[in-house]
Amino acid sequence: MTFDEALGNLFGKYGKYGFDKEMLSKQLQDGVMNQGFSVNMAYNGLRMALGIATGQEELFSVDDVAEMTEMTNDEVLQEIEKARKELVAAGENPDDYFKPVESSQRSVFYCPHGISDLYS
Repeated sequence: MTFDEALGNLFGKYGKYGFDKEMLSKQLQDGVMNQGFSVNMAYNGLRMALGIATGQEELFSVDDVAEMTEMTNDEVLQEIEKARKELVAAGENPDDYFKPVESSQRSVFYCPHGISDLYS
């Protein structure tokens, strides 16, 4: 994903909440230039923060979570399975937190509440 694509996606979704392109651009730039994040990592971090701030649902793939946490995909999947078991034991529906999506290549889980799902 390019910087301009990330900025356009964020503004397209969050502009209606009053987040202007200049502010979003500065936040992306800070993540990339000052924090050393890839564009994708900065984009996903902003998606998570803006989703929490606005109540807008954001979905994160295993690949997204792995990049943001610097874990392998297998480690993320292990953490998801562990969290799913804990949620069941607590009487909660794990599909409210982790949405399995089948593709022709593999199973993918999306974390609608962000990566904090793995650590709550």
